[in-house]
Amino acid sequence: MQIFHLQVLGEHKGKLHAEEAHHCVKVLRHAVGDAIHTIDGEGRYFPAIIEAIQKDGVLLQLGDANNGWGESPFQLAIGISPLAKKDRFEWFLEKSVELGIDHITPILCKRTGPGRLPRQDRMEKILLAATKQSKRSQLPHLSTPIPFESYVKQTSGKLKMVAWCESHEPLQGYSTAIKDAISIDLLIGPEGDFTENEVTLAIGNGFHPVSLGENRLRSETAGIYLLGALKTYLAY
Repeated sequence: MQIFHLQVLGEHKGKLHAEEAHHCVKVLRHAVGDAIHTIDGEGRYFPAIIEAIQKDGVLLQLGDANNGWGESPFQLAIGISPLAKKDRFEWFLEKSVELGIDHITPILCKRTGPGRLPRQDRMEKILLAATKQSKRSQLPHLSTPIPFESYVKQTSGKLKMVAWCESHEPLQGYSTAIKDAISIDLLIGPEGDFTENEVTLAIGNGFHPVSLGENRLRSETAGIYLLGALKTYLAY
């Protein structure tokens, strides 16, 4: 099932632009009259028929919208420290979208290393490709990096969890709370983990420290482990 990201122009009208149009017509050889699958990135799926192929894009006749297509009823947000290598953060972006993440915020912690994030346009392409690949209709929101303190003070999830190597509380201890939550905020620290002061600040803002097991995990592995566990508990 090939999915395309479109711009909605009006009632039952849409358009593919740039790379989406090129992939549709030049790579997959779609022609006028072909039926295709489209999403708007805002939570809607549209069955579509190619109406016209133009120099600046592909015009579409849209069927009725399917709201929330491919999305879970839960809101998942994660604050994660930027990683030392760009390709590892790109991998995390891709896999987190497949596991249902809705909001991603790079957080600047005391032990965050000197590594830089990938280019914004590169990250947006990864998010879009992963959204289509995983048959979702809502493009996850990627925030600009903010200080750790600012992030923990602005979160509003019904359940908040911070992964911390020093915690002795297993994730299983929150299984009931996870199943009852409609929105969950997660915190993943840098290599070297959060400082005690950061964890204290997180706890003061409603976060529960959780252990991800005896083995030490890389930041991106910890994030994916936690999202995968939530997917199992919530069965979405």
